[in-house]
Amino acid sequence: MVAAVRMCSRLGATCPHPPDPALLATLPAAALIYRQGHVREAAATYVFDPGAEMLFGQAISPANALGRLVIAMPQTKELPWLARSALPSQAIVLRDPTA
Repeated sequence: MVAAVRMCSRLGATCPHPPDPALLATLPAAALIYRQGHVREAAATYVFDPGAEMLFGQAISPANALGRLVIAMPQTKELPWLARSALPSQAIVLRDPTA
């Protein structure tokens, strides 16, 4: 845990709480999965660019957000324990992220 706090300070970051040391064990596997091409970078990048006045001049929180993001899980034969998520009645449903 001390090493994680040192890592935050070396990167110039402030850690409100030290990272969970158990998660550190997953980093080599994640790097290998990426390097072997099992995952790739997203084709599109989305940026929230609020500007100085919005970022520093007003509260940005879930209380004043325009909406919320919910990811619905599909039911598949490969994962029989995975149940289809119920969609909220007023949700705007996006089925194809490339459209």
